[in-house]
Amino acid sequence: MRDFQLESKYLQYISEEDRLRELFSFDILDTQRDSRFDEILERICEQMGAIAGRFSLIDADRIWVKASKQLNKQILLREGSIENILIEKNLEITSLSKNQTGGVFADPAGIENPQIQTLFAIAIRSTSGAIVGALVLGFEREFEMSDELSLLFLASASKYSDLLESRRVADALLATMREQQDELRVRYSSERIARTLTNPVSSQGQYRQVIESFAQTILNEFDWWGCQIWLEEGGNLSPEKWLFGPSTPITLKRLDKLFIQPILAPKNSATQLGSYVTTTTSIISSRDLDWFENSELLESSGARTVVVVDVTGLSLTSIRLLFILPNARAMPPRLKLTFDNVAAILPQVLRRARTTEEMNYRATHDELTGLLNRRGLDIEFTRSPRHEGINTSRTVFFLDIDRFKSINDTYGHQAGDEFLVEIAHRLLKTSRPVDAIARIGGDEFVIIAQGFDMSEDIEKISERFLRNVGAPFVMASGIQIEPRISIGVANWNVTENLVEAISQADKNMYLAKERGGHQAVAEGWVSSNSGVEGNGDSYAITYQNIVNNQESRVLGALARVRLPFFFAPKVISNIAEEIYRHVTTLLEADSSTSVLILEITTASRSDRANTLALVDSVAELSSKHSHISLVINLDSTQIDGIPLAREILRHGTSRIAFGNIFEHPFDLSLLDELNPSFLIQSSASLELPEGNVPNIAERGTLAIASELNIPVILPLQYASRYGDYLARYPQTIYLDKKGEQ
Repeated sequence: MRDFQLESKYLQYISEEDRLRELFSFDILDTQRDSRFDEILERICEQMGAIAGRFSLIDADRIWVKASKQLNKQILLREGSIENILIEKNLEITSLSKNQTGGVFADPAGIENPQIQTLFAIAIRSTSGAIVGALVLGFEREFEMSDELSLLFLASASKYSDLLESRRVADALLATMREQQDELRVRYSSERIARTLTNPVSSQGQYRQVIESFAQTILNEFDWWGCQIWLEEGGNLSPEKWLFGPSTPITLKRLDKLFIQPILAPKNSATQLGSYVTTTTSIISSRDLDWFENSELLESSGARTVVVVDVTGLSLTSIRLLFILPNARAMPPRLKLTFDNVAAILPQVLRRARTTEEMNYRATHDELTGLLNRRGLDIEFTRSPRHEGINTSRTVFFLDIDRFKSINDTYGHQAGDEFLVEIAHRLLKTSRPVDAIARIGGDEFVIIAQGFDMSEDIEKISERFLRNVGAPFVMASGIQIEPRISIGVANWNVTENLVEAISQADKNMYLAKERGGHQAVAEGWVSSNSGVEGNGDSYAITYQNIVNNQESRVLGALARVRLPFFFAPKVISNIAEEIYRHVTTLLEADSSTSVLILEITTASRSDRANTLALVDSVAELSSKHSHISLVINLDSTQIDGIPLAREILRHGTSRIAFGNIFEHPFDLSLLDELNPSFLIQSSASLELPEGNVPNIAERGTLAIASELNIPVILPLQYASRYGDYLARYPQTIYLDKKGEQ
């Protein structure tokens, strides 16, 4: 078998004196055996198939065995050993076989197993490169060390080196503590302080709490006077509140009320510091704080001695702790050691906070646009306000880009991504800082806005989204696109389920798409920026004459109006003039005509502006003719008809009629409050019930009208079918189909 040797990468010669000095610094030669050394040896023997082995430390003339297999001796002679070959030739790995040595090993190790044919040894070095020990393995056959096994061998030696180094650091720390004859106090103090830095930092609030807890524990443990925390934000170090120790003088506590301006956070390049490191000044005078704008006040308050701790982030100083000490004796060597050790953990807290912050951001934000994602939106609104007086009303806007797939198919997904980023940017510019914006799907966005109590405000912001988002957009390739979006709008109370409100807004968004897209739809209204030309300002008017059947006389007219989808004052004015012309035509035929009933068939809250504008316009025109009395019929089945009725009555220009009060639940007490002039019972598709009496809803309407002593308006067909029954109610009048237009 050919001898295997690997030259060392440590080409610089290390003298025997320096090597021994490095070995003795571990202070381990005559200590008790450490079971961790045996565990490493057992594993490497098993992994490499070795039947014997040892981990040893190499003294000037002896081998100290710290772990062994198939060997009972604890101390061996160095001369002639395989470890000595490593030292003399400065090797990493060397081997011996019985074929080379004539059947015996010139090794005093006495691995007393005649089956061993080959020995391998690998150097164990200190951090300075000095060989302080070796890992020796014995094999029962001639053994070739492959590249893979040599890497495994090196890894095991590295574990021994790391373990030796960690023992040395730990021993040095304990030795320092023992020298100060206060080992227990320092240890427990260090543990208590270090424990404050192991708390979770999943949010900025927790991050601040951890730093505050650390600083407060330092003050309590060391009996120091105070600490001000400075945290980096937006490139500046901003001062947080002051913390005080148990024996802080009263004069010093007035610093808590002192306003301090933020300062520019020092750059790592300027301070020649790396990322995530801690630097601690020695004890200095408060006069030497050139960065602290009120150092004179510090001194006048009794702060003479200070220590400053800086912790760097990736590129800037991210944490600064200004500690005030009672005097220079307040940090003896034992406390300085503890302080430096625990302060060295601060970069881990900062790194953990930054990592957690980044992970939380990625989990709650859309990677492409930077907006919230669906999870972020849910987290944003997990807490509902519970205090009385807090406005819990929100408006949900569900936006979907029209024909987005065609953009991807035509220009490619990169252009599609550029387009989505631009849409997100426009939504951010159009909305307010208090609004939450999320991208919850490929081309779907949700905006949750607060503060919109009036439908006009909601319509205005919808129009603004359509206008601003729909402005032409020139992509990087030079292609111009005119974005189109469909918007669904829904109300949401934050004490209720957000999913249901988003679902309702989603349904309204699909209604906007069905109407042609690039418009907004909510319950009862459609935006003026409609994708269907001509639909936005369309309206319809139908008329029926109101007659007294017994006298065959026209009493007036009912004008049934379907309002435009959006607020259009000019269109509303045209509707009013058309109705007025129709009624004055009736007056020419019958000067006794005096009643105009205006029926708003889409009287919802979102039509409030249109409804009131129409009522005012018709009332103004009707006032020119002394024989016209305007009555507004707000069908009780319409949304928000009652609030509109109250508002119309406050105007004082019209009276109220209620239609179909038994079609849906209706509070009859409102009849006393609103004092209607008529009750109307009508149906779009009239099917008269069998028999000689009307149905129960119509009979109830007649009875209530009789009690209130006001007329009931019924379809004219009722007069012939139920004449005998209706004779009991002489105040009944009718809608004549002959007058329909």
